[in-house]
Amino acid sequence: MYFGHQLHLRYRQLSQCGINVPEDVSLIGMDNLRILKYLPFQLSTVSQDIAKRGYQAVQLLKDENLAVNTELRLIEGDTTGKAKTFR
Repeated sequence: MYFGHQLHLRYRQLSQCGINVPEDVSLIGMDNLRILKYLPFQLSTVSQDIAKRGYQAVQLLKDENLAVNTELRLIEGDTTGKAKTFR
């Protein structure tokens, strides 16, 4: 897991090694963090209601038989692409 500047560093290192994002490898983040808007590329990320997830976690601690519905939303950026087929 990388944050902000670390993610940018890894992105640059991949590029320096001749690995292209997203043509060769995809990068995706979690939680659609606000800091992502400061990256020089638009990271694909999964968005979720963190407060709701915290509430659900507490409810599960109270009742382990409780059914939980997790709502996730994919925000497509510049860092994901069609998977390559390797033979």
